[in-house]
Amino acid sequence: MDNYAQKRNISSMQVIKTLQILLEDNYTMPEILQKLNENESVPIFNHSVVSKYINTCRFCGIKIHQIQKKYYVTDIPFGLKLKDKDIDCLIKIRNIVQQNMTNHSKSTFNKLLEKINKFANKKIVKVDKNSHSQAFEIFEQAISNRRKVRLLFKTNQTVEGIPVTIAANKGNLFFNLYIDSAEKLYNVDRVSAVQELNETFGGILGDQCVVYTLKDNLAKRYETKENEKILRSHPDGRVTITNQCTFPQILISRLMRYDECCEIEKPSFIREQMKKTIDNTLKNYGIE
Repeated sequence: MDNYAQKRNISSMQVIKTLQILLEDNYTMPEILQKLNENESVPIFNHSVVSKYINTCRFCGIKIHQIQKKYYVTDIPFGLKLKDKDIDCLIKIRNIVQQNMTNHSKSTFNKLLEKINKFANKKIVKVDKNSHSQAFEIFEQAISNRRKVRLLFKTNQTVEGIPVTIAANKGNLFFNLYIDSAEKLYNVDRVSAVQELNETFGGILGDQCVVYTLKDNLAKRYETKENEKILRSHPDGRVTITNQCTFPQILISRLMRYDECCEIEKPSFIREQMKKTIDNTLKNYGIE
């Protein structure tokens, strides 16, 4: 019985060592084995036992995904619960470091941020046929939270940008991102994972206010979003909404879902952009 307890304690320590490496960074299995064995007098870790330790972590509620041959800890039940103000503070400190500190200090601080990220319950979802809905949910959640996303491709490439919408064209689905002042589409089938980042994005309309009117049942059940308020209620049941400092592509994407129950009143360039988006969508479906 004592030997069994000793063996169980040793296995528990090996699981903890494995988890420690996984939380350190995203590694391939050979890299994990190298890091684990370099602290041992003789190599004792192999692919089989480490796979068992990883599955033990999963059994304990720690979400670990293999993406692009690397292992990602995507959620831990004991993760840090960072508030928005905490993240904003870290971003401000990072900007100060980037602008004023030495390259060594920048590297040191970036490593600190990476460690914080590991324990901050980052949202990353593996994309496959069985998890499309989860990936789309993370993407939509990032839009609502005004956070950038990272797409990891099956070709081992990555891109980061502002999430706009899930687009459909000729039977295919695309992640629509705003990158370098332009919208870009990425086929869902090319993506291996979607990650919601801590970095936030703001509106690009400045102090511009978008005004639109809703009607019919939509007007009755509509709940104002952040930075919105009801400008006026009409006798016929319509409501006019003002939206302040919203990222235009995201707002247009949302308003398009309201179909004929929504009409943008002003500014005129947003109204025209909405018309252009509708025209391009119709052309994609062969409708002139």
